[in-house]
Amino acid sequence: MNMLFYLRILKKRLYLFVAGMIIVAILSCYYNAFVLKSVYKSYSTLYIWVKENDKEELSMMGLNIASAIITDYKEIIKSRHIYNGVVNELKDYDNIKDITYDEFYEKVFVQLLPNTRILKLSVEDEDPEFCKTVAEITTKYFLKEINTITNLDSVSIIDEPILSDIPIGPDKRKNVVVSMAAAFVFITGIAISIELLDKKIRSQEYLELVSKVKVIGTIPKVVVKKKNVKVLVEKDNTKKKGETSKGIA
Repeated sequence: MNMLFYLRILKKRLYLFVAGMIIVAILSCYYNAFVLKSVYKSYSTLYIWVKENDKEELSMMGLNIASAIITDYKEIIKSRHIYNGVVNELKDYDNIKDITYDEFYEKVFVQLLPNTRILKLSVEDEDPEFCKTVAEITTKYFLKEINTITNLDSVSIIDEPILSDIPIGPDKRKNVVVSMAAAFVFITGIAISIELLDKKIRSQEYLELVSKVKVIGTIPKVVVKKKNVKVLVEKDNTKKKGETSKGIA
């Protein structure tokens, strides 16, 4: 099969491509506009440092011990202890929805910025106000409890969470383009399957394409008009009646 074969299918099944692409475009736009919800993000940044009196014990390990401490902090932030404190604080906010521990664990993200001792605590949700509030409460409660948990007062806040009015995702335009591309591939597969399953030779061009032999000539299709045939028969009958009358006379 060469490019001519596919172009022929595209031309022959053009209605299928047009109808399919229009339907997919409408459904994709509707889904992305009215069903798929935008996700927002708010975050705070924390600096992990070591006090002078702790450096004597940790001087040999430098950033390695800091990285180990930060790893511990990441798990502490997403612990049930911190979650319980956040939930208790959220009771004072009437406009913030309730959250389970599983939801808290999925919506709260903690990452160490590369080659630094800066911890980024972020919250992602469909409600920007929820993101800001949970990130703010989680940060403050963590700072409050970390000294009790680890006996190390070594965390300070750099950036407070702010309300974000710009969603981080999903990329709805990209979703529409991907849907259109997937629809085109799917419809092309259907069109090719229909063409391959159809074993009938319907045109001279298709016969030459399949057999790879040049067609010398074709037999034209003869169309017989039944109306004219009936008229001829009636004339013949009239003629015969006239001849019969003459013979009798």
